[in-house]
Amino acid sequence: MLWIKDLSLPDPLYITPILMGISMLLSTKMTSTQQIETSQKFLLYFMPIMFTWFCLWAPAGLTLYWLTNNILTMGQQYIINKQVEKRALMNQKNKKSTPKGPSRPS
Repeated sequence: MLWIKDLSLPDPLYITPILMGISMLLSTKMTSTQQIETSQKFLLYFMPIMFTWFCLWAPAGLTLYWLTNNILTMGQQYIINKQVEKRALMNQKNKKSTPKGPSRPS
């Protein structure tokens, strides 16, 4: 790669571990829900920091693999979030168009 000469050695400039930590944090924000307890929320935001620290001395190839996986996962989660929003909007429209009144027994 550009500044990495050997993928079996740690990144000398610490660029890939920092990008990996940022991508983990963004991925967490994309997938987290509002009904999380404070202890769980602490762990969700502490894990990217911890893994960034671990990857500072990990082989650059592993960190690059993890970064690539995080980026692909964020793309997948973006598509899923858009589909969920679209379905929720369609369900709202369908609820508005259904007639109100007593339902017939089946």
